[in-house]
Amino acid sequence: MKILPYFLFLFAVASAKVNKELYRKLYNNLFSYDVTLSSNTSYTPLPTKNITLQTSLGTIVGTHVNLGGSKKTKFYGIADVFLSVPFVHPPIGDYRFKHSVPITTFPNNPQIAQQQPPMCPQSFKDTNFTMSDGQSEDCLYINIFSPNVKTTEKFPVFVLIPGGGFISGSISEWGYKGLITNFVSNDIVVVVVQYRLGIPGFFTTFTNDIPPNRGLYDQTNALKFVKKHISEFGGDPNKITLAGHSSGSVSVEAQLLSPLTKGLFQQIMIMSGQINLEFAGSMPNIEVDSNFLVAKDLCNVTQDQWNKLPMDSINACIKKIPIQKLVEYQVTKFYEWTLVVDKDFIGFLPDAPSNLYNNITLMPTVMGSTNKEVGRGIIIIYDYIKSFLNEQGYKLIIELLSQVYTTDDTDTFAQLLYNFNVPLGVNSTDSYEWTEIFTDTVSGLGIYNFIARDASKFVGLGNKNVYMYQNSFTFNYCPTIFIDGKRFQPLSHADDFFGLTMRPEFFDSPSTTLNDTDIEIAHRLGTYWSMFVRNETTLNGLDYPWKAITDPNNLSYISIRSKSEGDIIENHYHKDQQQLYENAISVVLGQWPLEDGTSKNNNGR
Repeated sequence: MKILPYFLFLFAVASAKVNKELYRKLYNNLFSYDVTLSSNTSYTPLPTKNITLQTSLGTIVGTHVNLGGSKKTKFYGIADVFLSVPFVHPPIGDYRFKHSVPITTFPNNPQIAQQQPPMCPQSFKDTNFTMSDGQSEDCLYINIFSPNVKTTEKFPVFVLIPGGGFISGSISEWGYKGLITNFVSNDIVVVVVQYRLGIPGFFTTFTNDIPPNRGLYDQTNALKFVKKHISEFGGDPNKITLAGHSSGSVSVEAQLLSPLTKGLFQQIMIMSGQINLEFAGSMPNIEVDSNFLVAKDLCNVTQDQWNKLPMDSINACIKKIPIQKLVEYQVTKFYEWTLVVDKDFIGFLPDAPSNLYNNITLMPTVMGSTNKEVGRGIIIIYDYIKSFLNEQGYKLIIELLSQVYTTDDTDTFAQLLYNFNVPLGVNSTDSYEWTEIFTDTVSGLGIYNFIARDASKFVGLGNKNVYMYQNSFTFNYCPTIFIDGKRFQPLSHADDFFGLTMRPEFFDSPSTTLNDTDIEIAHRLGTYWSMFVRNETTLNGLDYPWKAITDPNNLSYISIRSKSEGDIIENHYHKDQQQLYENAISVVLGQWPLEDGTSKNNNGR
């Protein structure tokens, strides 16, 4: 989600001289979930009872977990849990920097699946970070949580691709209690997918030795494994919902667009993301060629050499670099990674997204966001921008933001941003009101308009099962500041996802104080999402809360709120942002994002 931290960084630049560490802090807190785990033991289920399963791949031993049956408690439910299930050969040795290769048998007999896998190598926010024992290049595993692997009944499947900006994240960080409570207890099999990140997953020389989109193809192989083998774990291979948050939702849309995934899933859930936010060439004004920069920095390659030389020597150089050095390099350089056209290789994305939509399989789809996606980012940079939280400061900031999109007519662009985002009669010096306007402007530029246009596109293609939501509550763990005596506690990017999955740092930690409202909302999110996965109109006595969109020009959605406020159905999901792009900015920019694959990254060198 490269665009949001960049926008917020511009806010800070406008008021102070800051360095890239602020950008890093913004990125980690917005999209990398601020992961600090280095131990596998924190989220390992209690070994209350072994469960042994005979599969076509061999014998596998998991853990039977019983959290209790009372739904009045925070956690509840029963599950057969299998952690660190291998689905491809480890991407080491001859498989390093290659597309992953599926396994035909488990590497061990029996395969013990009772410990969380190591994280794929990644860098965190700490610039002096060194790779810990909790990371390994041998990291391609899935976690499986089943209501009952012994029953003849087959349960619908929820496959989750975590986010993290393609530079961080792991399946261990989601624990097990929340997934059991909010999904497995509703008779759903959950599969969480781990895939390669950063340089190991996305750096490419556009050759067969180091091909593009490896991390995405890891996900595809996980989906193939699920389709072929999930029935052995109690899942229905014909009722698979693919879901993702942030860059995970980018991955979901990429899997939908790919011709290599036909029939591997039947429903999708796209949460707080859209493919053009991470597609090379869509926003050239703020993109860098990360592939060349890695080759330049690590292998002393000049731009001319990168453009003209055969890649053999560069491939050999990169492959010899120890993973520890690659991780340390990613800490200092912090390059971002995008999806690219790879038609000359496996053809995962043979064309730009805009040219692939007409060939997708139309399927039930849920899309949405929080109501204050960049709120946490505003809080992070508040000390830098507080003197700019007024009308004059807003005008300066939108002038800077305009330069992200165009260098030809920034004044017109800035005026459009002002007209569509600033309500009539706003107090020109009310810091709290302008904080809200700043938040909504950047959230709209970086998330809402992308999601809205995607939803309209799907409905326009004839998809009669598109559902939208906006989470409009807050959790006790959401960061808070006071502005002119008023409480600003937004539900920011990922805050709702933490609730849906009941992420352990917030729901199973003595350092976090929760209230009854937090737990009720988390459980209700699990109920709503489970209803979609099960394709049912009622679950636990609740009617399905919202209807499919029928008009691409009226994106109706459910605003999910606290129990005391009550959920409501709204019309026109961020209509102002949709109109801003479709009717106004398009006049200045033409097509945007470009979506045409013209980036240097897309065409190789």
